[in-house]
Amino acid sequence: MWKDPPIVAQKRHRLAERRKAVGLSQERLAEAIGVDRSTVVRWERGETHPHPWHRPRLANALTVSIEELAGLLGEPLWAAGPKSAPPPASGVAAGGSAPVRAPGGAGAPVRAPAPATAAPARPPPAAATSPRPPATAAPARPPPATAAPARPPPATAAPARPPPAQKTSGPAAPEPGHPRAEDLTRELRGRLLVRGLTGGLEPTARYPAAVESQARAAHEAYQRADYRGAVRMLPTLITDAEQLVRRASTRREEHHAHRLLAISFLAASKVATKLGDGVLGWVAADRAMTSALAAGDRAVSAVGAYQVARALLQAPDRLDDAAEVLAAAVAELERPAGSERQRPAGADGPAELSVRGALLLLAAVVAARRNLPTEASARLAAAAELTARLRRDDNQLWTGFGPTNVRIHALTVAVALHKPQRAIEIAETLDTSALPAALVSRRAQVHVDLAAAFSQTTAGYSSALLHLLEAEQIAPELVRVSHAARTQVAELLRHERRASMPGLRRLAARAGVLT
Repeated sequence: MWKDPPIVAQKRHRLAERRKAVGLSQERLAEAIGVDRSTVVRWERGETHPHPWHRPRLANALTVSIEELAGLLGEPLWAAGPKSAPPPASGVAAGGSAPVRAPGGAGAPVRAPAPATAAPARPPPAAATSPRPPATAAPARPPPATAAPARPPPATAAPARPPPAQKTSGPAAPEPGHPRAEDLTRELRGRLLVRGLTGGLEPTARYPAAVESQARAAHEAYQRADYRGAVRMLPTLITDAEQLVRRASTRREEHHAHRLLAISFLAASKVATKLGDGVLGWVAADRAMTSALAAGDRAVSAVGAYQVARALLQAPDRLDDAAEVLAAAVAELERPAGSERQRPAGADGPAELSVRGALLLLAAVVAARRNLPTEASARLAAAAELTARLRRDDNQLWTGFGPTNVRIHALTVAVALHKPQRAIEIAETLDTSALPAALVSRRAQVHVDLAAAFSQTTAGYSSALLHLLEAEQIAPELVRVSHAARTQVAELLRHERRASMPGLRRLAARAGVLT
């Protein structure tokens, strides 16, 4: 099974040298700041960024200014943030740093983070929905594809400082150089659907290994929140996979080619759904299931069902349909294939266990949105039982399933059930650094969920803003194209308090929701 390779971080030698120059070991520095030694190790390796509320203490321990600390971290000076920002008690780790605890330890009371900036704006337009399409039908003809904007900063880097936000009279648009969700959606529709209708591109890869490498790259781009990069890969990838299916001369070659085509359509479905196009995500997921069935691959077919459910969640009136799809997919994976006495090969292997777990986790979220807390808890418990058999966080078939992901979904379920304090409590013991390194967008999504949790509390909007800023630092494109993240930004704008929410208007401008 394919697995994501670790992301190579840029070590911060200057930070380590400064620590040694002031005579501090990693343990002593960690003690002075109030974090674990492993957190300092990750900072020096360049794997994570210090929180805004840790920076004043870190600068003081190293006897440097906030601006000089930004230089030691290899960041633009603006990334140092407000000098006076104290730590939030919930302290969710950015970029997968130390456990998400309060400074006083796991048992410390949860308080709202210190103020972070703000402006009223319209929420992003709701994702379009339509009646259930036939399995092979494509959505209505898309508008012409548009060119994607210039490449944004890497997912682990701090975003470039934007110019001062200004009100506009036309549609919301992010600052120049950043991708816009609407542009990426049009480009994906144009490149994918029009390609399919007109014959599109010439194949570029002649061998299965090359197509397999392309498919892996597309899924990795999605998981690190490089949605524009994934959009550009998909048309050629699907064209090459379809060519392999047509050229297959043996049954084994045909099965392998269909599996590669299924995995390619899964990547397309993920990107389309993330961009808020549930119809296109549904169509791509259905095509993935068709190809997976032709390949005889139950696990990949079940991932297709997972993506169908994700697409259905774009429409609030399709929750029952999503629950039905997920239940059927779980039952299919649990059913013996062929003989009633014989389980299929790999049925209890890491791939199928991970897919079953991912289906159960999404089913828990769906149950919570249907206001069925008992069912949601049962789904979470069933998923947790599967992690005991895996015994570690993994990324089989790009599911990211494992113990940490179960905790993340428990947080999401608490938010969906409007239990913000429960979500905050879960965050206090959540260590996203245990996730596979490639799951950049998953780490950032934790902060989006926590922004929603704090928005449900009294006077929690400043804390919500800090979590959205953390999400943007981890995965810049996520906040700019994700419908859920942009909706949270718009929600904060409706409750703007400029004195206690510095930076909100600039974030809204970058996300393209400020009007």
